[in-house]
Amino acid sequence: MISRRMLFACAAGIVAGTDARAETTPGSDINAVKTPVTDGSRDVTAAFLDALKTHDRVYVPEGTFRIDSRVDLSRLYGPGILTFDNGHEIALTTPADSETLDQMFFADLKYAVEKVGVQDMSVCGGAVFLSQNVRNPGWSDKSVVRVSEYAFPGFADKRPAFRIETDADQTAPVSTVAFLGLGHGQGCQAVREEGRTVIYTTKGPSADSPAGNGVTRITWRGDATRESNFRVTRTPKSDFHQVGLSPDGEYLLGFVQGRITVFKRLELLAHPDSAKPVLTIPFRDERPRRFVSGLTTDGRFIYVLQSSTADLWMKQRIDVFTREGRHRKTIETDSFLAFLPEAAKEGTAKGFFPINKEVEGLCVWRNALLMVCKLNFAIPRDTVTHEGRFYIAAHDSKGVPPPNLQYWREAKKAFPTANPWNPDQNYRGFRGQVTHRFLIGIVPRGFLRSDAPLNIK
Repeated sequence: MISRRMLFACAAGIVAGTDARAETTPGSDINAVKTPVTDGSRDVTAAFLDALKTHDRVYVPEGTFRIDSRVDLSRLYGPGILTFDNGHEIALTTPADSETLDQMFFADLKYAVEKVGVQDMSVCGGAVFLSQNVRNPGWSDKSVVRVSEYAFPGFADKRPAFRIETDADQTAPVSTVAFLGLGHGQGCQAVREEGRTVIYTTKGPSADSPAGNGVTRITWRGDATRESNFRVTRTPKSDFHQVGLSPDGEYLLGFVQGRITVFKRLELLAHPDSAKPVLTIPFRDERPRRFVSGLTTDGRFIYVLQSSTADLWMKQRIDVFTREGRHRKTIETDSFLAFLPEAAKEGTAKGFFPINKEVEGLCVWRNALLMVCKLNFAIPRDTVTHEGRFYIAAHDSKGVPPPNLQYWREAKKAFPTANPWNPDQNYRGFRGQVTHRFLIGIVPRGFLRSDAPLNIK
């Protein structure tokens, strides 16, 4: 388990640690931990405790080190990676500590249901878990949520190749199961408990709360998982429209419009009627421009993702809060734009053009903030100009002017065949739609390997 001292304010109001910028400069022989660099398989807690006895701050060099909860993480700094028995891995230098960030492409995932976006995601050990609201969207008691498990690729020596015009290169799920009773599925937070994988997510509507006054705990058994593996905890005093989890499972985070709340997980599950949050952060998303689509923490900072499905080119926003609830910084990301070449943004040689995107789910793994970007490509049939802009017909229409997003997508380039929009003309929607789901990460500048270029065929 990760030390509680590196986490949030305790119930008594005492706050551990500091939100000062992390140190990343090399340590001297005086304050560096005295242990050989390992691959994380051997426990080196004793060496860390020895160093902390004589130094307020201990430098951790590059490498992976396995420790336990006796080590006060708030007193460590450096480029090292720390691992724990529960399989989680934490970096001491994160996107919250870095002024300049890069984006990294991990994989192109095949969803169990095509053209449906992801609601949430997380990494646990060697697996990625995704949730999708695949039927009857929203918080209906008929809403169907599908949970899928994939092998986590980690950092590859070469970035994976993919072809925009086909989904044949995508990574298929290891297992996938559909459920009722999870509402919109705005939570897919996996953690190891007593040797088993457990997923925390939202619950379906009830008479007194149409949108999730509770948490569902799923004991994951792969394709054999059934609703009988659910444990539902009703929380009469707290709605959860989005669920997050701390790396060690100690704290459960929830979002409902107007606030972010942090609970001690076990206390909330044992005493849902009386459990009180240890931290509440006032927070309203930017609806209808952006909406909250991911919530996570690395134990030092809380990260809140806001994204837009209305505007293909709008940046995503990640707000970073300290564990005291203070706003630390804002990260804006293009998600897919950073690694797609200009040709792919404007249409490939074979005619495929990006027409829709959804960026949802957020989790921490080592140095990276991970999320999933669903991006649809299609071949335009009719294009027009309107008020100085270029548009692609998304669906068949007549008399509906751009920029109505139900029928039109804005293009970033001029089409030679585009004529001014005519209200009397019938327009044909695009064809040949292909859906990609990019697992991407935001990492500190310099963390990317120079020999790992993105390869788009």
